[in-house]
Amino acid sequence: MIKFKAIAIVLLVSFVSVTLSGQPQNIQVSGASAFNPNEVSVSFNPKNSNELVIGSNLRYVYFTTDGGTTWQENNLTSGLGERGDPIIVTDTLGNFYYVHIGLSGLVCQRAPGATGTWNNGSTIVPNGNKFQDKPWSALDPGNNIIYTTWTQYDATSNTTLPTDCTNVFISHSKDLGVTWSSPRKINKMSGDCQYKDVIDPTPCLGQTGTLYVAWEDSTGILFNSSLDTGNTWKPSPVFVSTIPGGCYYHVPGIPSGRIRPAPVTACDLSNSPYRGTVYIVWSDQRNGTNNTDVFLVKSTDGGNTWSTPAKVNDDNTNTHQFFGALTVDQSNGNLYVLFYDRRNFTDTLEVQADVYMATSKDGGATFSNFKISQSSFICDSTVFIGDYIGIAAQKNQVRPVWTRNDNSQTSIWTALVDATTLGIQELNSSQGIEAETNYPNPFTEQTTLAYTVHATTTVSILITDIYGKQVAVIDRPGQDAGRHTEIFDNRNYQLAPGIYFYTISGDGLNNKPSSYKTISGKMVLLK
Repeated sequence: MIKFKAIAIVLLVSFVSVTLSGQPQNIQVSGASAFNPNEVSVSFNPKNSNELVIGSNLRYVYFTTDGGTTWQENNLTSGLGERGDPIIVTDTLGNFYYVHIGLSGLVCQRAPGATGTWNNGSTIVPNGNKFQDKPWSALDPGNNIIYTTWTQYDATSNTTLPTDCTNVFISHSKDLGVTWSSPRKINKMSGDCQYKDVIDPTPCLGQTGTLYVAWEDSTGILFNSSLDTGNTWKPSPVFVSTIPGGCYYHVPGIPSGRIRPAPVTACDLSNSPYRGTVYIVWSDQRNGTNNTDVFLVKSTDGGNTWSTPAKVNDDNTNTHQFFGALTVDQSNGNLYVLFYDRRNFTDTLEVQADVYMATSKDGGATFSNFKISQSSFICDSTVFIGDYIGIAAQKNQVRPVWTRNDNSQTSIWTALVDATTLGIQELNSSQGIEAETNYPNPFTEQTTLAYTVHATTTVSILITDIYGKQVAVIDRPGQDAGRHTEIFDNRNYQLAPGIYFYTISGDGLNNKPSSYKTISGKMVLLK
């Protein structure tokens, strides 16, 4: 088992940030025999943080059961065909969904867990006399409804016929991807299948099942919402921001026409102070054609109004940052934005690239940037590295996933990012035990406590009230080195609603003195 260092808390509840501790370990995901994989999506199993699945072009599936240290590679197969553009999402039951383009339309395949067998899949929408492109999916954790958005092209080439348009659509499944609803068009103004397209819709779920979608057209980034699973939408979309440079712009080393703003949408569903905030990330060239940047906006009123675009990359160079990916850690509301970055290169062509990640723990008000990739790579306009990259976060574990090019061969990579690399100070790490914040918090019946020990030991978890009175104790003898979780179920203790503190100790039983102790913080019990 990979050992994840934990968030520490000083004086019960105050978090202390320190300088970023160093370069995270990079792991090659794809095998040496993989043929030019690219365009990656990644998702955690919410029931087991050690399980992740990555999808990449054209039909690759990568899975891990140890948090990302080792990966296995398979080829996805379906009688409905496999033509790429994968997106991976997971439901609360631990089912993974691989949504992609098939031979005729869009396809959704399901596997029970990271090691499960993928079914043949179902057709979300057939092509008919149109072409369905680039699906994006989101899952409602409250009811496991799966939503998929996509762009529909009336023609697949740069047609000049006035009747040929692009539009954005959505469909949903209420039965674990077996059947799908009739597609609904989201946009009002259609594109023209040339360079004023209506493209790139990305969905996310808000509170109480509200459905959000952002997309782009010739005017900028647009946004709309639905309260009834996408059947009806607000009469007019909300204008979010202009996108200087248009729907398509040039970045050296990337094939012509392959760079777009590509807005990515996410909502904070955690119990953080920023719960309910909706975020959109994209890249554009408002600062110059030689200075692509990644931007973020947020809305605290369900998408009715939006903040001024804020630059996510914190460099002061005239270089390119592009292909932004966004995720929210739903255990704490932290934001993570992944992107390719050229701030370290000043040559004229500037075709080298690093991979950077920006983190925000204050609802997107400020970001800290740090380099994820251990080495740069060359972008070659004759080698397709894809149109997007991916990132997932769960309980302070973050897995960015990207494509790199080496000697005209692409490969898929991830980095093992945890609380330490995110710049959170450790407590008592030399004494062999570390603790994480409990989740969820506040809670009504159950909350999960997590801790890591570095040698076999007996662990005691003491719960006290605000007066310091011990109200519960959990003893776990002989805990092996590694990360462990403990579910505190108040139905077994019948504690009154209020504030409680927990202390995780090693080498002690029944409140006996311990050679080391981690004070992990407070938990709030609601009615």
